[in-house]
Amino acid sequence: MRKKIGGIIRDLCRQKGIELLEGHAMPDHIHLLLSIPPKFSVSNTVGLDEEMIKKYIHEQNESDKE
Repeated sequence: MRKKIGGIIRDLCRQKGIELLEGHAMPDHIHLLLSIPPKFSVSNTVGLDEEMIKKYIHEQNESDKE
């Protein structure tokens, strides 16, 4: 199921010109770090600290495994 969802997300990103930087599928949710072109309006951005976001995603993955 994770591979199927991953493929769908990658296809959707490709269609919209969005870069998938990081992603992890969990049993009940998905963590994604995306680079979205400025032509798309995003209601709430996370700022410029991409490394912090990557670290958070990885830590959530480890936490969910426990």
